[in-house]
Amino acid sequence: MKDEQIRSLIGAMDRMKAPMGLFVTLNEPSKPMLATAAAAGFWETDWGPVPRVQIVTVEQLLTSPAPPYRIPMARSDTHRRAARETRDTQGRLDI
Repeated sequence: MKDEQIRSLIGAMDRMKAPMGLFVTLNEPSKPMLATAAAAGFWETDWGPVPRVQIVTVEQLLTSPAPPYRIPMARSDTHRRAARETRDTQGRLDI
């Protein structure tokens, strides 16, 4: 495996303005791949720094009891809270 794939991922992340990327592979990553991923730096989040590029094998995904990657998630990342609706009277159904 070559680090060209990681450089390509970093280029795509930069074009898409993505703060981080996850590279999933069948084989163990090579030392140049790990070095290129580490050189991409960290993304600063409210929960601490997270590596911008993380490399995970399919085996790790299938056998690890906990996720082998770090992706910060918060309720505000996925859903916006709806404005609370207040009514003085209860609605009425015509039966």
